[in-house]
Amino acid sequence: MRRFIAVLCAMLVATFVVPATAQVNTADLVGKVLDPTGAAIPGAKVTVTNPETGLTRQTVTESTGDYTIPQLPTGTYKVTIEAAGFATMVYEKVTLAVGVKQTLDATLKLGTARETVTITEAPALVEFTSSEIRSAVSPLEVKELPILDRNFASLTYVVPGMRPAEGFDPTKSRVGNLSVNGSDGRAIDVNVDGADNKDNVVGGQIQNFTMEGIQEFNVITNRYSAESGRALGSVINVVTKSGTNDFHGTVFGLFQSSTFNKNNFFAERRGDPKPVYHRYHFGCSAGGSVIKDKLFYFGAYEHKREPGSLSVLPD
Repeated sequence: MRRFIAVLCAMLVATFVVPATAQVNTADLVGKVLDPTGAAIPGAKVTVTNPETGLTRQTVTESTGDYTIPQLPTGTYKVTIEAAGFATMVYEKVTLAVGVKQTLDATLKLGTARETVTITEAPALVEFTSSEIRSAVSPLEVKELPILDRNFASLTYVVPGMRPAEGFDPTKSRVGNLSVNGSDGRAIDVNVDGADNKDNVVGGQIQNFTMEGIQEFNVITNRYSAESGRALGSVINVVTKSGTNDFHGTVFGLFQSSTFNKNNFFAERRGDPKPVYHRYHFGCSAGGSVIKDKLFYFGAYEHKREPGSLSVLPD
């Protein structure tokens, strides 16, 4: 009986094990803490807090003054740096984009822990730890840039070297396909929250996702690391939205009626009636907290209908 249970457990573990390649959906924060003379401050406490979700992570600096806080969910954080004999330094807005290893160095001034130096401006997003060639599409761009087809992949066209490509699967005509640096569109690896969204047979994406549910994504076009393998052209890492402590939501609608369209010139000359074409495209999203700082919810819905008719020419 024990052997049977052990075999069953092993089978279950094997069933749920998935490859960990290309699962880049978080960010890292690294840096160095120094005193006014430029000497390292060991044992300084570095605390990062996301005000929207209450997520808090802490670490202490090493003997060299270096610190690392890995695998942080993307978002805007408050970073507090404390050390005995020095004033506390607080960075109010440190934005961590997907796949970025953000460097945040700090120089503490002499003082007491009661003294606080607050920096309200966001530090420059400069990364010194990677040679990857990539571009990030920020949450503001996802929200504000006009996309007629509402396909998040179309936002990648703002990245140098990206352009539309023909689809290879007629069953996924609405999904969209991408080309980078002249490739044919089969050489892109797309990941959504770390899950594979690439068609390994014909290339391109497997499915589209509503814009109302996407927070941000990045596009790595060259020199990507081993964790972002399985691609010859580029890697796209998408992060979806989540709930926060504050309730938030969106509503959108796009409606088109052929009633307001003019008939085609050639159809009019043939005496054909104006074809009927309507588009009803609408959706919404909502998110919030069930238990503040602990449990959140988020959902998004999008629907498109295009009823119409076509005129058929007689033989």
